[in-house]
Amino acid sequence: MRTQLFSRSIGGALGVGALGALFSAIVGGALSEETVASLLDPHGREGAVSDPQVLAGLASGLTPLFTVLGVLGALNLVLVFFYPRTTAHVAPTNVTLDAAPHDGA
Repeated sequence: MRTQLFSRSIGGALGVGALGALFSAIVGGALSEETVASLLDPHGREGAVSDPQVLAGLASGLTPLFTVLGVLGALNLVLVFFYPRTTAHVAPTNVTLDAAPHDGA
């Protein structure tokens, strides 16, 4: 159980890092450094977001991310069909419970 939680956490961190690097590389090439700096500035982003060129640059960075995530989702769906099926452990049905309470002695 702990290994599964650790693996999910590491996988999520690596996935976010990889997709963030992809987004940064694409948007960094599509937009100027000043535009990227204004997008990261909380007070200067209002004017930058209304620019159609900025929106096109952000869209050019987001489209590959959704494509990668769509492919990974489809791959995951395919892998689920090939995952080995296991039977659930069922408790025995012939066990009788003693209705009389134990006095502990």
